[in-house]
Amino acid sequence: MNKNNNDDDIDLSSLYNFVGQYKLYLIFIVSILSSLFMPPAITFYVVFPLFILSMIILVSYGDKNIKLFFGLTLGIVGAFVLSIGLLYILAFIVFIHVFPTFVVILGTLLVVQYFKTQLSKKMLILMFIVISTIFGLNTTILDLIFPHFKVEKNIGKMLQSDKNHIFQASNEFINLPNKYNPFDFLSFGANEGCMCGYWEEPKISYTNIEKLLQNEEIIYTKNKEASQKIEVDYDEHEGKYTLQIRIKENNTIISNLLIQDKLPLLTKVNADLDSFGKRFEFLYKHNFWNAVLYYYHQRNIENIIQQFIHESINIQVNKYEKKELKAQFLKESDEEICSMPRVKKNLIEIDRSSFYISPELFKQKIYINRVEGKDVFNSMALFNIDDIVHPVNIPNSDFAFATENFIYSLKYRLDDNHQVRMYQFLPNGELKNELLIQLSKDKTLVEPHKSISIDEVYIDKNLILIKIVNRSDKKLHQSFCKSYVYEIINNIDINF
Repeated sequence: MNKNNNDDDIDLSSLYNFVGQYKLYLIFIVSILSSLFMPPAITFYVVFPLFILSMIILVSYGDKNIKLFFGLTLGIVGAFVLSIGLLYILAFIVFIHVFPTFVVILGTLLVVQYFKTQLSKKMLILMFIVISTIFGLNTTILDLIFPHFKVEKNIGKMLQSDKNHIFQASNEFINLPNKYNPFDFLSFGANEGCMCGYWEEPKISYTNIEKLLQNEEIIYTKNKEASQKIEVDYDEHEGKYTLQIRIKENNTIISNLLIQDKLPLLTKVNADLDSFGKRFEFLYKHNFWNAVLYYYHQRNIENIIQQFIHESINIQVNKYEKKELKAQFLKESDEEICSMPRVKKNLIEIDRSSFYISPELFKQKIYINRVEGKDVFNSMALFNIDDIVHPVNIPNSDFAFATENFIYSLKYRLDDNHQVRMYQFLPNGELKNELLIQLSKDKTLVEPHKSISIDEVYIDKNLILIKIVNRSDKKLHQSFCKSYVYEIINNIDINF
């Protein structure tokens, strides 16, 4: 009996000695294998936190307390199994993001330990920094040595952009990379509602040449021939792209822009958590060193293109008059159940995205499309007349209507200022006047649980009548409306 017990002690001692001697190698190998092959639940909930805490214990207690290491390791496993809340917080919020950095540090320690008796402490620290940086950046080092980002511009004479100088746009709908980071990397996210995780891909926003022309209010056509042209060529292969924009006059290249770069690394595989490609990419990219590199390399290609356009095209500023008028309260209606809105108002059919002006009014079709702008207060009016687009930046329209000579767009500010901003356009899209109408504050229009909208506008020379409806939702799912009419009488004839 005693002999068997002694044999068991010898075997356990041998095991302890083996683990104590090769513990860093064992943790390093098992860490990589578990992150690549183990089921997601076990990997994300138990293995990652276990290895990180085990590493902390080993560094703290050293080789002489290997039994204590085993005991604390088993205790950690038990704590994670019994405490679901702690398990979720540590695994999803902390350890899943720390783990790739932990693997890099562990691999660096395996290399540095061979020189701990040969080098001074300062040299060991320097060696650790250099080797961990090489391990952390890995393949990204090649991108730093041989950068892919390249911008070349050749600017000739400036061309004009106005109603007499229209540009023909080609390939206007090609998606062009806009805001991205070439050193962005795969990340991991969690949903508290479903208690599940998912891969977060590097983010890339896109634009196209048509949006850029609209932002600069350059008049352009897509189908008609014009002497001035903007051509776009875009080619992408294995994450690297080449973008070329040429500005021509009479088929002669006047200005040219060339942009080359590499998009963020993307593994073209299924986004399932069991995906080997995703796991491998996460393991060797999602670490501290790539995060530092990411911080300093944000791209904004749209700014480069807009600067090129400004240097190549003399954009004609739309000159118009700004007037400030005051409106007096005229009358109000009794509160009543709201009626259904009319489909047509002054020959304009209205929906949520655009205003269609009937050809009965201007003998041609005019579409005013509201396009989302740079912030929530701005939008774009696109006057599409006979296949020629006239872009105009205006605030989001609450109401639009047309007379025989003009098109009007109105915006009411929902604040205590009680202001209505009215824009007056010619049928060709040229902005003629901007009127800022200050409503008298006799009535409190803005109240909780109520919405304000412009319902009707009447214009006759120097008289403007504006009807504003205050809508409130009450019980039985019925809406009640009360209207207010304001009158503007001024010596300025705005219907000229």
